[in-house]
Amino acid sequence: MNHRERVLTALAHEQPDRCPMQISFTPEFAVRLEQELRLRSPAEHNPHGGGSTYELERALDEDMLLTSVGWANSYYMAAGDYTDEWGVGWRSVEYETAFGTGRYTEISGHPLAEDSAIDRYRPPDPGRPELYAASRETLQRYGTEYWIVGVTVCTIFETAWALRGLDRLLMDFALNPELAERILDIPYRYHLEAAKRLVEMGVDMIWTGDDMGGQSAMVLSPEMWRRYFKPRMAAFYSTLKGINPRLKIAYHTDGYVD
Repeated sequence: MNHRERVLTALAHEQPDRCPMQISFTPEFAVRLEQELRLRSPAEHNPHGGGSTYELERALDEDMLLTSVGWANSYYMAAGDYTDEWGVGWRSVEYETAFGTGRYTEISGHPLAEDSAIDRYRPPDPGRPELYAASRETLQRYGTEYWIVGVTVCTIFETAWALRGLDRLLMDFALNPELAERILDIPYRYHLEAAKRLVEMGVDMIWTGDDMGGQSAMVLSPEMWRRYFKPRMAAFYSTLKGINPRLKIAYHTDGYVD
């Protein structure tokens, strides 16, 4: 049973030879693993799925290979501070570990922080062919053996609050719903177009998701979730299923969402 067959068997609610496996790593932990396994990866690891060699994933005998298009690729783009193509500012933060100095990125600037900014804002173009070159190579090289997952995580909410600021967007939901709708549509339309192209290319699954939970409750009320997110998610998934009815869809969220 190869990797692809293993995932298909599990999704059919049948017993595979072992549980299918997929693991994501931050770049610094990927480097440590590569050193332990004596691998020589040619590029920095993208935790959301990037590159076309997947040397670490294959060495660990993973069954699913991720290939990502979208705002989530902005994480860990550079060693220092930077601004991504969406206009979101990032700060590189160092911390000490038992294994040396580590690094993570956190958001430091929001291009739509001011209300008037949305009228002149121009998001990136999801139709650029270069965005899909790595995904196409992944499908060609590994599509018959592995389960290939097209990743468009941070699908709506997380990209929207990165653009606006979390506190401002949450207030917009209650005080300025028209502006909130306009901001949510920016990542929704971008990631829907990216997902459509990945499905047309032949990925087996689209992985979507937004972190909707905090430590003890949702970040917003279920009523607001149903107003702002449920219709967009329903349209997102039905559009993709219209392209390929056999497509599998994964949805990720962190936090308490009971």
